[in-house]
Amino acid sequence: MGTTKVLIVGLALLSDGRRGQATTSLAEIAAVLEWLTGKSSAGVVGTAIEVLTRAGLLHLSGDELTLGPVALTWDTQTRDTVGAAVQKLHEYPGWEERTA
Repeated sequence: MGTTKVLIVGLALLSDGRRGQATTSLAEIAAVLEWLTGKSSAGVVGTAIEVLTRAGLLHLSGDELTLGPVALTWDTQTRDTVGAAVQKLHEYPGWEERTA
């Protein structure tokens, strides 16, 4: 698993309006990654989150993640590209049941 996968799953959870939450957690991201890949995410998520928070793409407060300041300033092309990946996850069979 890579940092990009962690970022996209995190953004998909953060943008899922059904959840009624403006945050997500390391545990939620890890659980979704394990479900999607069938592989353990032990150690990977924490390392990726460290990279993503240093880059300003996510913001970590305690165990809660929100969008970071850099993600909020993405240009249209980047936003559209990331948005397409997030939309695919929202449409993935079982997403709603697994992330509710």
